[in-house]
Amino acid sequence: MSPLLELQDITVSFDGFKALNSLNFSIAAGEIRMVIGPNGAGKSTMCDTIIGKVRPQHGKVLFEGREIQKLSEHKIVGLGIGRKFQAPGVLEALTVKENLQIAVRRNKQWYSSLFGRSATHEADDIEQVLNQVGLLEKMDSNASQLSHGEKQWLEIAMVLVQKPKLLLLDEPTAGMTAQETAQTATLLQSLAGEHSVLVIDHDMSFVELLAAPVTVLHMGTLFKQGSLQEIRDDSSVQEIYLGRAKQEGEHARA
Repeated sequence: MSPLLELQDITVSFDGFKALNSLNFSIAAGEIRMVIGPNGAGKSTMCDTIIGKVRPQHGKVLFEGREIQKLSEHKIVGLGIGRKFQAPGVLEALTVKENLQIAVRRNKQWYSSLFGRSATHEADDIEQVLNQVGLLEKMDSNASQLSHGEKQWLEIAMVLVQKPKLLLLDEPTAGMTAQETAQTATLLQSLAGEHSVLVIDHDMSFVELLAAPVTVLHMGTLFKQGSLQEIRDDSSVQEIYLGRAKQEGEHARA
């Protein structure tokens, strides 16, 4: 089966620094994938490149077999790729429902032409997604009244309501309680099959809860892939993390 998304020999340079260095990566339809790596490994740059925010100097980004690295962000989103950033970007003065209505309207032109959704169908979609993320009972509450974790779920819902084939989630559990983190893992597991989900996160307890295949990036390239246990047992991966932690500790003491 062909991958849903494939990065082929992607290189991205900033002032001579290679944030991505001949990176090859793929994710299948319906798959959940964790992407980890030390700070500066290229994780966020990879997502920026997928979504069209950053242009690679070399290589191809293929989505459903189509080259997309030269398309605008809007067109890439329209093809079915949605991204949630680390910090919640909800509009706190609006209700939960209104935030989702705005999310739908951002892509109204392509959304309507492809799916022909009426206002009634859109309302049904919004309720379905809110139920999926556990916020249906708070549909008419102002977003400002939500907890930090609930705001993260609302932003995931704002991506889901656009019906993406691929979700890019950048540290979706940042600032969450242990209970909220566990609920987020359950939520993302429920999306597998219907959506592909690429998750960047530093929280190894969340990585363990999600129980998904893991890709390790280091110095802008793919360093290791496998199950969480395989990654944990790999001495070279341990060296990357422990070595970086040791360097930072020595720098702090200097």
